[in-house]
Amino acid sequence: MVNTFPKFSAVALVRGTLAFLAFVSIAGFSPRVAGQNFVLASSPSIDGYQWMITGDFNGDGKPDFVTLSFGNPSYVDVETNNGDGSGNFSLGARFTVGSYAQSVTAADVNGDHSLDLITQNELANEVLVFTNHGNATFGPATIIPVGADPRSVVATNFGRGFVDMVVANYAAHSLSLFTNDGTGQFASNVTYNLSGSPQTVIAADVNGDSKPDLVVAVQSYVGVTILTNDGAGGFAFSATYNLGQVFPMEVAAADLNGDHKLDIVALDFTGSVFVLTNSGAGQFAVEPAYSAPNNTAFTLLDVNNDGVADIVFSAYTATNLGTLTNNGAGIFAPGPNISIPSTGGFVVSDDVNTDGRLDLIAGLQSYHAAVLINTIVIPPPTLEIRATTTNSAILTWALSATNYMLQQNTNLTATNWNDVADPVDSSSGTNQVVVPLQSRGVFYRLVK
Repeated sequence: MVNTFPKFSAVALVRGTLAFLAFVSIAGFSPRVAGQNFVLASSPSIDGYQWMITGDFNGDGKPDFVTLSFGNPSYVDVETNNGDGSGNFSLGARFTVGSYAQSVTAADVNGDHSLDLITQNELANEVLVFTNHGNATFGPATIIPVGADPRSVVATNFGRGFVDMVVANYAAHSLSLFTNDGTGQFASNVTYNLSGSPQTVIAADVNGDSKPDLVVAVQSYVGVTILTNDGAGGFAFSATYNLGQVFPMEVAAADLNGDHKLDIVALDFTGSVFVLTNSGAGQFAVEPAYSAPNNTAFTLLDVNNDGVADIVFSAYTATNLGTLTNNGAGIFAPGPNISIPSTGGFVVSDDVNTDGRLDLIAGLQSYHAAVLINTIVIPPPTLEIRATTTNSAILTWALSATNYMLQQNTNLTATNWNDVADPVDSSSGTNQVVVPLQSRGVFYRLVK
């Protein structure tokens, strides 16, 4: 049985010229250790575990997942969410996607509001685009010739209004930008030469100008290369950050230290995780590496409910997922392991059961996926009194606390409370409501 919080927060009492918090005891709450938060919900069969993504592929508003097998031919499995919150999935589609495909990505390339799939045919130097019919079934591939040995594709609106794509050409030491005419037809536009072999490319706004830039994991002992968006959907070389004698395999971006700037995490297949801290305007400092033995992939999510992103990584020799927990300042330490049924492959995170908590899906070398539901208890927001005057008090709560209603009553134990009609001001970084001070005490609470 999972312990849960009640649906209301601490109660603020406002009376006369005084205002204070009357805290309500929370029964049944039992804090959990990070690794114990994740419970195996299901283990569906899959054809491959080398790469995984999540997305809503059948339009039901629930996250599905896609797996990729590395071989000749390569296969894609589309696993659809049964939608009842149990974490069960069923095979929606399985089809071949060329030879030795190394990654798969999803984007709506033709503007029909359905996620299409993009992968590579490494031997033929091609990118394949599979158009979604809207129900997690896909049409035949549109074949696009690209540079030598394509390894990764990122597709998004880079500023032209359509979903364009960038391909990482490993053997050609380059990135290729392909522009979309809006219907899912792509034309070669620009090639960007690099100093090494690009393994993975992602899009992230690293310099805070609201335009997606490119972050590239470059092998041949190079590191991480940044190309910034020129504002018109093209890119300019910014910097390369050397990580030493390593081969970075995967990169991700997130605010790791609470400064509202995207930092970078890079995974090296020799057993290290690197954090690049954004110092502003897209300039980075490379922090000392963290150990992640025998790692194969990683994902970023808050595993211990402290409000900051942690690192979860899989290992091809271990029957658990490792964790590196964030202290809030972007500094990590080894955390508890998360058990999985067999040795791991890829790992991703998404809110599988739509309860507001990120869950985990791990590809397993037993050709199954481990769907791990996050059972951590999320407390309600704290209702605070920030300031009082002779005639009023200001009640505040976090902007992140969505779908809560402020209510009032003169009787703390009453069952019927009244909604507060006063407007909520969110301009100062928190939700604020000004309430009057009254001679008779009035209790306020947040209810979901």
